[in-house]
Amino acid sequence: MQRKNEEYYIDITGSFALFFQNQISEMKMKALNISFDTRKNLSSALLLSSIKKDPYYYKECVDELAKYRMQDPNLYNIGIFYYGEDYIFTHLTKYNFSGFCELYMNIDRSDVSAINKIKDFFSYDNNTYDDNSFDSNSLLRICSTYDNSSGKKALLVGTRVRIGNQNDEALIFYILDSSSINVSLFASQSASSMEFCVFDSNNKLLYSTISDSSAYIDNSILNDKKFIDFLTNSRDNTLQYFTENKKFTVFKISSNINNYKYISFIPMDLYEENLYNFYSTLRIISFSAFALLILLFVFAVYINYKPIIRLVRGLSRQSGENELQVIENTLARMRNETSEQNMLIMDFLLSNLLYGIPIPDKELERLEISKYKGPFCVLAIPNLKLNTTDREQLSANIYMKYGIVVYITDILYNDHTIIICLLKDASVHELSNFIKDYIYDLFNIKFQVYVGEVVDSINNIRKSYIKCLNKMDISASEHALTNLPLTFNDNITEEDSKSYKYKTLMQNVIEYINDSFTNPSLSQTKVADHFGISTYSLSRLFKEHIGIGFTEYITAKRIDYAKRLLLTTDKTVAEIGCEVGIPNANYFSKLFKANCGVSPTKFRSLQL
Repeated sequence: MQRKNEEYYIDITGSFALFFQNQISEMKMKALNISFDTRKNLSSALLLSSIKKDPYYYKECVDELAKYRMQDPNLYNIGIFYYGEDYIFTHLTKYNFSGFCELYMNIDRSDVSAINKIKDFFSYDNNTYDDNSFDSNSLLRICSTYDNSSGKKALLVGTRVRIGNQNDEALIFYILDSSSINVSLFASQSASSMEFCVFDSNNKLLYSTISDSSAYIDNSILNDKKFIDFLTNSRDNTLQYFTENKKFTVFKISSNINNYKYISFIPMDLYEENLYNFYSTLRIISFSAFALLILLFVFAVYINYKPIIRLVRGLSRQSGENELQVIENTLARMRNETSEQNMLIMDFLLSNLLYGIPIPDKELERLEISKYKGPFCVLAIPNLKLNTTDREQLSANIYMKYGIVVYITDILYNDHTIIICLLKDASVHELSNFIKDYIYDLFNIKFQVYVGEVVDSINNIRKSYIKCLNKMDISASEHALTNLPLTFNDNITEEDSKSYKYKTLMQNVIEYINDSFTNPSLSQTKVADHFGISTYSLSRLFKEHIGIGFTEYITAKRIDYAKRLLLTTDKTVAEIGCEVGIPNANYFSKLFKANCGVSPTKFRSLQL
């Protein structure tokens, strides 16, 4: 029984460890989301240019941070520091560095060690960014003041970000003190008297829920030799700790992710009392287990459902949709809109690239291409084939490192990949070397990257592309002939006609889709990767050969099959939805009605 009780408290310690790790990860993601918001909102109060323009504008910045704090369910204190500047903003006010240390962190001026620790936290480190990783832990900065001789005991968690389209480098940070983490979020009422600590890989105290007013535990325990030996001993995970007037049981969990150690304390009298109560109530549990499980389930659903409810309030909702369907439909709509916009952009870019057709100003405005003022350049990489995931990761890495938007695609039956670059201040040769190194790390093969002429207008990218072709010894006129609009002539032989190859590829794609359209996971990305082409090339094939988009074709196939099943079987609407590749019954009914004008049930009754 004692062993089970120990396992119970070790599990709670593990829950604290998981909760703490998740909170650190969430802080990093929240900081990156704030950075993304400033790129979308050109009038964001966090833009450094606005703050410099008006010395009193800092109040707007403080108010903006306060809004982000109120959106955080944990209400963690938040701040931002702009590298190269001498002021720090929190959700309360603006400080210079000295004021932040003395007024906010309450650090004595004589405590040089503590001040230097804060200074290191805010210092600029050229090695902070990992060039080869978009989501790297190197973005994260940690500073703990729990072992300081003076000042507030807190953990500062910062994330290096770029603010606005000017890419101003800044550190968005959150501050956790001993009261920041609510134990009830991961532990039951019986564990409410437990205290928790986090130690880093060097056994330095990072964070603690032990406050100065704790009735059971004080920080002197953390400096006791017996406790330090327990901390460094990897074999023991439980310690019975006794002094003249204190008795504790201490539990330890070690993490392989960050080499942190998570410690929990529980008073011995409470530990023994819980052990006795556990034994006494064991007989009662057998009679009330069912009711208890229901209550726990309802409580868990309530706790986990609250954030969903808050999220759904800000989304458009149609009648009959539950919260999860609202979120699912909203995300699907956002993905489709983004995908369709990128397809349109690439279609215009390729038309200009291959045939010199200018992009109308109206379309430049509508697709938000006009905000990129140039210059522009085309890169070509012979014999390189990237799948969709590789293209997205390369695009994301280029954007994170240089703030440059690129579009990457292939051109059917021309053995090279092209990268259309909407340049900013970065050198095109520096960008070329980065791409070359990235591809080498991906395939362990050195590819030649040909750089086209840098042009001032997006409508001159064909000129840049022709420069690439000349460097690759490919005639521009010859290349243009191989990319004429698709026409099919059965009298032209397979060896001499790219039209025949286009037709053969399209037939293979259609056959693949006809065999797989009932698979719910079938997507444009999956089909494109299966045939080793880009999603843009696949989209152009569909529009030129069939006249409709990929998604419309798949939907039509599924709806036609559903009609046959409705008329020839007694299966339910939900069963038919699953069989045609749409497992969500509500979405299937909505899609069927949008295409046929009536619901599946009504369609069946009208036809019989």
